[in-house]
Amino acid sequence: MKIIDGTQRLPELKELIVEYTDSLHMDLSFQNLSDELAHLEQRYVPPYGRIYAAVADDGAVIGCIAYHRHDDRRCEMKRLYVKPAYRHLHAGRMLVEKIVNQACADGYKEMVLDSFTDTMKSAIHTYERFGFTEIPAYYHNPMPNVIYLKKDL
Repeated sequence: MKIIDGTQRLPELKELIVEYTDSLHMDLSFQNLSDELAHLEQRYVPPYGRIYAAVADDGAVIGCIAYHRHDDRRCEMKRLYVKPAYRHLHAGRMLVEKIVNQACADGYKEMVLDSFTDTMKSAIHTYERFGFTEIPAYYHNPMPNVIYLKKDL
């Protein structure tokens, strides 16, 4: 398995993000998800952000992660997802490491994210392993059990 720049695999990453958001069984329309999916390049391709894919040895896209720019100082991690059958490969950790390192190299000073405390405990544990700590809300998320995290880069 390897982590690659996802800009050449956007259609496959779109499918993966749909799989991820469907797995949440939540209405994410408040995040303008349909617009995001229709225009991934306007959110996750430089200069607006970055997107990466985890690719299995057979070439299948098995995971993704992205960030998008808030301002010159801050970016937001988005859409960390690994297909359940591949989670034993620790692709999630590799994706987080890649996106954090890239955001730092791109000159950002902090990375923020939000997650769900009830359904994403494993992801939150991974974020904490990378030094993310809880912060007050940086935007309004109407969903229950939301946690906001930040890492200084």
